Amino acid sequence: MTYRQRKARRGRRRGARRNPALLIILVPLLIVGVALVSAIGYVIAIAADTPPLSELKPRDEGATSVVYAADGSRLGYVRSDEIRTPVSWSDMPPSAREATIAIEDERFYEHAGVDYSAIIRAGVKNLESGDTVQGGSTITQQLVRALYIEDPQRNFERKIREAKLAQELEDEHPGRAGKNWILREYLNSVPYGTNYGRTAIGIEAAAQTYFSKHAKNLTLAESALLAGLPQAPSQYNPFRAPGPATARRNAVLRLFKGGHDRIANRLDNHAGVRLDDSVEGIEVLANQKIGIPITDRVI
Repeated sequence: MTYRQRKARRGRRRGARRNPALLIILVPLLIVGVALVSAIGYVIAIAADTPPLSELKPRDEGATSVVYAADGSRLGYVRSDEIRTPVSWSDMPPSAREATIAIEDERFYEHAGVDYSAIIRAGVKNLESGDTVQGGSTITQQLVRALYIEDPQRNFERKIREAKLAQELEDEHPGRAGKNWILREYLNSVPYGTNYGRTAIGIEAAAQTYFSKHAKNLTLAESALLAGLPQAPSQYNPFRAPGPATARRNAVLRLFKGGHDRIANRLDNHAGVRLDDSVEGIEVLANQKIGIPITDRVI
């Protein structure tokens, strides 16, 4: 056997030894690639199967029926399972709007319906805890769920449909005015908890239920407490669980304090909202009728 033949044989042997190591690297990469392509195909298929927003009719929740006397004075309300009184943007205090954004969707005025960074952050948190402790849905996605998705189920398919419709809703309502419209509709549509068999729908009904006042008269502390309810109304219901309700309210107030400059810019020129006085020192108290201790402080 010549020298050249021996050298070629040794090369083939080395190549054979290298091939298993190469396969060990390539096979997992191939599996990941196929899984990724399949996942993308699944998302595209679900999104394509979702009817466009223009073909869907939003649910009209209506309002609580009021009974009036002949002289125009209010006698009472028609009994129903829901209490709902939609209010205008001007009757929603800036503190309630900002508290809701702070706890539900801090990048509300920046994203286009879906906040991908929030989805990634929620995914990491949930993996770390081994449970679903944080969601990535934006205010727009939650509004879409409330208005357009019948009997929503907690699954990935619903999330895809919500994301597609949320982006379409933002396209229909562009700019700052569109964002304000979405936030107003959300605050008039979200449930704030059930008490004595009746569910408070919207910020006005919640203000009346928990504080016996109109939404426009809510303080920052009261707004913070209400903003914390929609994610888990039963868990944070201040009538039944004043401790968790206080902790949740304080979490909202900490977010206010942490985003002080950003929030202050949006609250600028709104009479009655003095962020420094309300948050600094934080001896802010919810109405004592709900049993939250007067000594609870945000630290």
